[in-house]
Amino acid sequence: MHSVTKLLALIGLALGSFAYASANTIWNVNATFQYNAQANTETGSFTLDPSLNLVTWNITVTGTNALADNTYTPGDSISIFPDLTHLDFYAGGTGQYIDLFFAAPLSNAGGTIGLLYGDGGASSNSTTVCGGCGTLVQGSVGTSSTPEPSSISLVGVAGILGIPLFLRRRKRAQNS
Repeated sequence: MHSVTKLLALIGLALGSFAYASANTIWNVNATFQYNAQANTETGSFTLDPSLNLVTWNITVTGTNALADNTYTPGDSISIFPDLTHLDFYAGGTGQYIDLFFAAPLSNAGGTIGLLYGDGGASSNSTTVCGGCGTLVQGSVGTSSTPEPSSISLVGVAGILGIPLFLRRRKRAQNS
C-alpha cells in the first residue's frame, strides 16, 4: 500500500506540474505616447497560449489626442501577428491601429520586455499608435502566468485522493 500512495502522489505532482507549465501567459501593456503637446497612454493586456499563439486582447488608448483614442478587443479589431517581435491590432471600422515592436521576442518565460522607440511610424520597427498620432515616450510589456482552472482542479483531486491512503497507512502504523 505504501508504494501505491507514493505512486499516486508522484503522478499527481507530475500532472499538476505539467498542467501548470502549459498555462496561458498574460502580457500587460503599459506605454505613453506624445504628439506635439498631446499625450496618450496605452494600457491593457493580451494573452498567449503555450504555443505562443495570440488568444485574446483588450488594449485601450486614451488621452488628449482624441485621434488616437480607441479600445481594441477581439470583437472590434483584428490582430496581425507576423512574428514574436511585432504585434499589430487594427480596428477595421475606424482605421486606427497599434503597432507594438518588442526589444526581445515574446515567450512564456515571464519578465519584462521594452517596446522599441521610433518616430511615430515613419520608420519600420517603431512602436506607434494611430499611424503618426503618437510617438512612444516610454513603454514595456510584462508577464504573469496564471494556471488554468483545470490545472488547479487536477492538483486538488490528486491531493484529495491521497488523503484516505495516507490516513489508512497512518492508522495501520499506530496499530502496529
